[in-house]
Amino acid sequence: ALLAESTNPDRKVRRAAFKALGRLAEQKDLPALVAILVKSQNDAGRTDAERAAASVARKITDESKRADIVLNALNTEESLPVKCSLLRVLGGIANSKSLDAVAAASQHADPTVRDAAVRTLSQWPNASAAKVLLDIYSDNQNLIHRQLALRGFARMLALPDADRSARESLEMCRKVMSKTRSADEKKQVLSGLGNVAHPDALAMAGQFVEIEAVRTEAAMATIKIAAAIGQTHPDQAKTAIEKVLSVAQIPYLREQAQE
Repeated sequence: ALLAESTNPDRKVRRAAFKALGRLAEQKDLPALVAILVKSQNDAGRTDAERAAASVARKITDESKRADIVLNALNTEESLPVKCSLLRVLGGIANSKSLDAVAAASQHADPTVRDAAVRTLSQWPNASAAKVLLDIYSDNQNLIHRQLALRGFARMLALPDADRSARESLEMCRKVMSKTRSADEKKQVLSGLGNVAHPDALAMAGQFVEIEAVRTEAAMATIKIAAAIGQTHPDQAKTAIEKVLSVAQIPYLREQAQE
């Protein structure tokens, strides 16, 4: 009944049906959901359909197979709007096969598909897309895509990643920082750097404390890193905090540093 109502001419009914399907449908229903998404010519409510398909795909017990049905549809689909829609579904599934497919789509010949892929990667729900976003930021000349990639990369540094060490995160930050073109971009890198609990990250943040244009963000990163490693590296943490106190004039920063 819900699958039938998902094609109802009334937008509100379609949305309600897809929301219910996201909760109630099982993995056996995924092919039907994807087929509805592929056949739909109505963009209104497409987001609800994409979320429902991703939600049902995540119910598949074998994580490595969760994206297979969507990938099969993507590989045979000619419609560009539907391709973009399927890429967003893959972003909701977010396993390794999904990441490979969306990363490849970020190099697609069509600009609409490329844009959908980059936007999907920038909103990836786990940290596995960080390296892909780093490459997009480093190599892409599209300013909007660079900004989206940088924002997503900085966010992912705060997400847990068992496969990435603190030193690897630090090296990624160094590479990104070397590519920055403005103070605003440096600020975003520093916001991500604050999540890297490593003494070398503390030293890197400290280099920017003396630069007025990014001092606040560098000080905030320094305080956060020092708090995280203070038990294991007390001398380095104390020295870094004293440096913040010597230059920071903003009351709340000084209060945090003193605390």
